[in-house]
Amino acid sequence: MGWKMKEKIVAMLRQSAEPLSGEEISRRLEVSRVAVWKQIGQLKESGIEIEAGTKGYRLLSSPEVPLPWLFGERSSRIHYFPEVDSTMNRATELARAGCPPFTVVVADRQSAGRGGCSGNGNPPTAGSTFPWCSARACCPGRVR
Repeated sequence: MGWKMKEKIVAMLRQSAEPLSGEEISRRLEVSRVAVWKQIGQLKESGIEIEAGTKGYRLLSSPEVPLPWLFGERSSRIHYFPEVDSTMNRATELARAGCPPFTVVVADRQSAGRGGCSGNGNPPTAGSTFPWCSARACCPGRVR
């Protein structure tokens, strides 16, 4: 449920030319100001730049990474990591644990990736990521 509130807060901040007070956000979402404050804190921790001033909150920038909560109801299928040993390893672990079909694993950097980048763990171009879709999507009984 937290992803819905985060999604709505970011949408409100994007649409507003002026800072929005915690009171205004809480009124629109029908939650307490403390709940808004906690969600804003989590948004900041995820890399979204939000300025908190005397007039309220203002969105400064949002990172260009696939934060799971940006995907709404599909958020449980998105697994983003700034760095992993291998996206394939993470996807295999998730598949073994019973992840839902079409689960996606994405990383900015791999330390032991198995392909595509000459094994150096760096994306081919700046801003690229390493996506990997779970094998459970096509063959759920074959993941070992």
